[in-house]
Amino acid sequence: MEEKKKWKLPWKRRDPLEGEDMPEPETDEALPKSYYIAKYLQDGLALCLGVFTIYTCITGLLTDVIQRSMFLGFLMPMVFLNAFTKKRKEYGVIMKTTGAIFAAASMFVFFFTAANYTKMGTSYGTIPTLYLVVGTLGILLVLEAARRMLGPAISIIAGVFLLYALFGNYLPGALQNRGYTWSRIVRSIYISSAGVFSTPIGTAATIIVMFVIFGAFLEASHGSDLFMGIAFALTGRSTGGPAKAAVVSSALVGCVSGSASANVATTGVFTIPLMKKAGYPPYYAGAVEAVASTGSQIMPPIMGSAAFIVAETLGVSYRTVAAAAIIPALLYYISVFLSVHYESRKRGMHGMDPKDIPNAWISIKKYGLSLAPLVLLVVMIVMGYSAMYTAMYAIGAAIVIAELRKDTRISPVNIVKTLIKGCKGVMSIGSACAAAGCVIGVISLTGVGLKLSSFIIRLAGGHIIIALLLTMIALFILGMGLPTAPAYMLVAVLVAPALTDMGVPALAAHLFVFYGACLSSITPPVAMAAYTAAGIANDSPIKIGVQAVKLALVTYIMPIFFVYAPALIGQGTTAEIVLAMVSGVVGCLGLCMGTVGFFRTKVHPILRLAAFGGGLLCIFPGTVTDLLGYGLVIAVGVLNYIAARRSAHTSQIA
Repeated sequence: MEEKKKWKLPWKRRDPLEGEDMPEPETDEALPKSYYIAKYLQDGLALCLGVFTIYTCITGLLTDVIQRSMFLGFLMPMVFLNAFTKKRKEYGVIMKTTGAIFAAASMFVFFFTAANYTKMGTSYGTIPTLYLVVGTLGILLVLEAARRMLGPAISIIAGVFLLYALFGNYLPGALQNRGYTWSRIVRSIYISSAGVFSTPIGTAATIIVMFVIFGAFLEASHGSDLFMGIAFALTGRSTGGPAKAAVVSSALVGCVSGSASANVATTGVFTIPLMKKAGYPPYYAGAVEAVASTGSQIMPPIMGSAAFIVAETLGVSYRTVAAAAIIPALLYYISVFLSVHYESRKRGMHGMDPKDIPNAWISIKKYGLSLAPLVLLVVMIVMGYSAMYTAMYAIGAAIVIAELRKDTRISPVNIVKTLIKGCKGVMSIGSACAAAGCVIGVISLTGVGLKLSSFIIRLAGGHIIIALLLTMIALFILGMGLPTAPAYMLVAVLVAPALTDMGVPALAAHLFVFYGACLSSITPPVAMAAYTAAGIANDSPIKIGVQAVKLALVTYIMPIFFVYAPALIGQGTTAEIVLAMVSGVVGCLGLCMGTVGFFRTKVHPILRLAAFGGGLLCIFPGTVTDLLGYGLVIAVGVLNYIAARRSAHTSQIA
């Protein structure tokens, strides 16, 4: 018993309040004063953003554009102040100087917009010069902030759309538009709720920021430690224990964080080294973590930030989107778990050293109360409460419950720090949503979305499967180097209407786009989660990405099938949904046997093809296809079992 009392987590726990800022030096002379000034300003803006968001959540949201411009007024300066607080070589004198100028300019522009939006929105005819300057600066600042946070991809795309609106009258054929003046573009993109201040930034300014704050408080109260302890206790002793623990822990932690790259950085720092220590190649260890973490974006109850945008775009409750994602998320993790299991058996892997396996009961006893806020959140979502208010109550519950035990208690100072950390965590998604709003505004102004939808329908020749494949290609191209949310937003406004025009239900069409956007995180050549894992595993991100594609193969196939089989997203009778789930599990087994090439022993190449085909038939809807799929998967399993028995018997005789 004494050993149990002294037990500690077998990995080095990351400080839940640790941000991505430059590490504090031992002496003040180690860093310039500009670092501290910028950091204090950034922390102050983050605190103001948190207080403002929670205050308006309690008292009532402001007018849409005013709420959103206030949000950007706090957020944009934080982004530009990163030039002083991040350790990046490109942040030299020019970046710091422009960062300071842009931070001041963004505060003026967006707070001016909040204070004067009524006048700006009701100005008819020619836009007053002051409003035109403010709008132009707002657009340029949004694009520069997105470039600094996310790289050039989304800013370039938005810039191309702006040029299209300006000079579209010179284009030939169907893409031609009449060409718009800059003042008209500014009115449409900035001085309205159809561009920068459209639905994506509205979702980020209300729902997403609240859920990110909730995730920060859950982590500060040791919720992540509880999930990790349970995951390692459940899977550590089994074959391939470290890899399975990575899958389970990433599912549990990711269902709160909802960010693939952040999840890799959080859980991967100890799961990847443990997998490498167990004998897995570095690229395989990185791929397992990248795939498991990517699944966090489709794992209820919180999922990724793009899921909230899906709900707002469709005009449905978040509960509807989360309910639709349950079966695909379970099948995703079942397939990854099976792939890891069979790969581990194929490689002759064993479980973890018992001394490195935590005691689940001790984890539950120390941190079990941390689950209560998450349970409250799920219950309130199921009961139909709005996502923003649900997150607010969950935050309050996390703070109150954390105070009940010394192990989880959060001091008043750390409450403030956690609030600051949560608000800083929304900088990337806020910048992405604002930049994507520029694209949405141009599409609304020019009507190019309808033209592109018509083009896709003609190119597909009326065949939904071809339209789905074209959509997936567009996702992988536009999603290169982009987080899930902006990748979804860009494709949803351009391509999803074509799918709905061809008869695909709106929820299925947008979930198809959402899942494709999630997979862009692990799809080479530019895969954000794979690149993050590569830095920890010390291996090629391309090798990690290729292996990740193999592990997540089911999720590349499944979105196509749930367009044809709505039962996979919970649309249908109870019997249809249960049958879809059972068929999906058998299909995952067949696909894993086919891709890994192992069941009880190595699977013959011809039988691998049969198992893979049987898996596809199981996932594809229809009684006949299900029966054929069951037959093929079971037959391959039986034949392989017989081959394994014969091999074992021969070995004994020898």
